[in-house]
Amino acid sequence: YLGNGCVHDSLVDEDQELAWSLRMRWALGLVAGVNYLHNCDPVVIHGDIKSMNLLLDANKNAVLCDFGMAKIKTASSASTATGGGKGITVKWTPPEIFDGTKKSKASDMYSVAVTLWEIACRDLPLPDMPDPAYVMFIKGGKRPPLPTRKETGCPIRYGKVVDACWAQAPESRMSAAKALEELEAMFDRVDND
Repeated sequence: YLGNGCVHDSLVDEDQELAWSLRMRWALGLVAGVNYLHNCDPVVIHGDIKSMNLLLDANKNAVLCDFGMAKIKTASSASTATGGGKGITVKWTPPEIFDGTKKSKASDMYSVAVTLWEIACRDLPLPDMPDPAYVMFIKGGKRPPLPTRKETGCPIRYGKVVDACWAQAPESRMSAAKALEELEAMFDRVDND
């Protein structure tokens, strides 16, 4: 528990003005946390990344939480559950998981992309689309529209990171390390208002 709630609650609160510098800090906190997990030995797959699982500390830094779906990937490539949860949150779940593929670093990165999209757009992905239709939508290679500078004020490169992280083919998705590198380079250019 952290006293400032979660990123999701701040994003959907229309009364809160959220500077891009703050949202970039949240994006960096998310990706830095995932990068840490993916570089552990053995690797930890979070398995349930979304804005509701990003808590805000006293300084409004994003802290990844809820490891109930996390898996430890051993050298033999088998995954061992660390938590008992079996559920999924459809709109943050990559298409391959619906076909029975095990969660992986790449599946975490898809969920990172959706969460980065949420941070940019301050909305849930296609909230009016029912889950079964959404599954068919993403399995067909479609995604919610990328955030644009005009609509959200988000840097163009940020949208490119989102796009690279939710690529249809898991092996084509940007790694957490590369996403962190890209976001850190952007953060230095964001107006720290």
